[in-house]
Amino acid sequence: MNTVNKELSIPNPALIGQKTWREERTTNINDAIKALVVAINAKRDKQNNGIQASVNKTYTYYIQQLNKLIIENKALQNENEALKAEYAKVKQHISQLDEIAVRRVTAQKDVVIERLNTQLVLKTRTLQNSRLITILYRRNTKSWFFIGTT
Repeated sequence: MNTVNKELSIPNPALIGQKTWREERTTNINDAIKALVVAINAKRDKQNNGIQASVNKTYTYYIQQLNKLIIENKALQNENEALKAEYAKVKQHISQLDEIAVRRVTAQKDVVIERLNTQLVLKTRTLQNSRLITILYRRNTKSWFFIGTT
């Protein structure tokens, strides 16, 4: 910019050489602007390269983090599948235990029913024997009563 100001500060010749003066000034100013454009472009490219490097680092970092998460996710999925299989085994085992418990309780119930049936049969026999004895006693008593009265 200083070059442009310097060129613009050169005095304008009175009559002769104005065209040459104008062409020199225009050429010098254009060269200075081109130099500025090249410098600006160089700075821009340097900044873009820095930004691109930063983007690449950030991209690489997040891709690495994503890969770690993918690996962790696969491990968790495998662990989940293993836990599901273990859960199915435990559930089956509980079901088997329930079946065993039902069989055990059924067997205990059958024993109690058998014992009660046996007691019922014994009580029924005792009751029948008692009735039979009562009937026989009554018969014997009546016949003795009749035997003695005749």
